[in-house]
Parts: sequence; C-alpha cells; structure tokens
Amino acid sequence: MTVNNVLSLKNLRSSLVMFFQDLRYGMRQLIKTPGFTIVAVLILAVGIGINTTIFSMINAVLLRSLPVPNPHELCTINWMGRKPQLNNYAGSGMGRLATGMVYSGSFPYTAYREFRENGKGFADVFSFFSINRATIQTRGLPSTLDGLMTSKNFFSGYGSRMALGRIFAPRTQSTRTARNRMVGRRS
Repeated sequence: MTVNNVLSLKNLRSSLVMFFQDLRYGMRQLIKTPGFTIVAVLILAVGIGINTTIFSMINAVLLRSLPVPNPHELCTINWMGRKPQLNNYAGSGMGRLATGMVYSGSFPYTAYREFRENGKGFADVFSFFSINRATIQTRGLPSTLDGLMTSKNFFSGYGSRMALGRIFAPRTQSTRTARNRMVGRRS
C-alpha cells in the first residue's frame, strides 16, 4: 500500500465515524421533539406523494409513446377558418380561438374520402370519432362506455392488430349502414 492509499482509508474511516455520530445526534433530537418529527415526516410524505403523482401523469401523457409501430409517424389533420359556414363541417371537436378563427379535426365523409384517395405523402389515411358515454345493453342490463367510430382501415393504418376476432371486412364500410361493431378494452 502506498502512503496515499493509507491516508485515503483514514479519511474514509473518520468520515464514516462523523456521519454515524451526526446520524445518532439527529435521531436523539427527533425523539426529544415528537411534534416537530411528526410534522416533518408528514410534509416529506405529502411532498413525495405529490411529486410521484405529477411525474406519473406527465409520464403517461407526454413521455410514453403510443403502443404502435412508428408512433412518431402518426399525425392528425385539422382545419381552421373564419367563415361560420365551416361550423357545419365540425363534429363535437370544434373550438374557437381568441382571434375568431374556428378549428376542428372533424371532417365530412366526402372530405375524408378526398384525403384518402388523393392525399400525397401519407402511408395511410384513416378516420375516427370519439363517442363519449354511449349506452349499451349487455345481458339485459344497460351500461355506459366510451368508444370510437372508425373507418375500416383504422387498425391497419394505426398499426395495431386484433387480439381476437377479425377486423372490418371491405364490404362493411358504407355511409348507409351502422350495423358493424367491435368491442375491445384498453390495456
């Protein structure tokens, strides 16, 4: 062993001795003042809980990507305009900016077909519309759920696969029928 190694071991040993002395002193002081100890522990617990909750929400919403292949390639198309007639094309997703502009991601079916048939630069174009609090009947009992109305190519365009069953057949997409349903759950 060199002189430097011996000196560093002595420094380490004395640092550990001082650390444990400080730890014992801190514990004695906390035992002497139980009111302060309880308040300090509660404040630490609340702070840690709030930080954990905030990080979990940020992680779920902003940091974690969608569970599909190439999620960075997905995009949504929105429109924006000033004319009040545009309101007729918007579903429930319409909003108004402070400048008076109206915007939405909802399009009529003919506009969707135009994007699908003539859109350049897209690997695929699919449509979906959120349905909030739909009532269904199962085994004679009503229940509510959230869902999506989708185009037949939604699952292939989105990049997900069915775990069980089949996706929509080509003949099922029609503007006149609404008899095809698919039931699933979020994982």
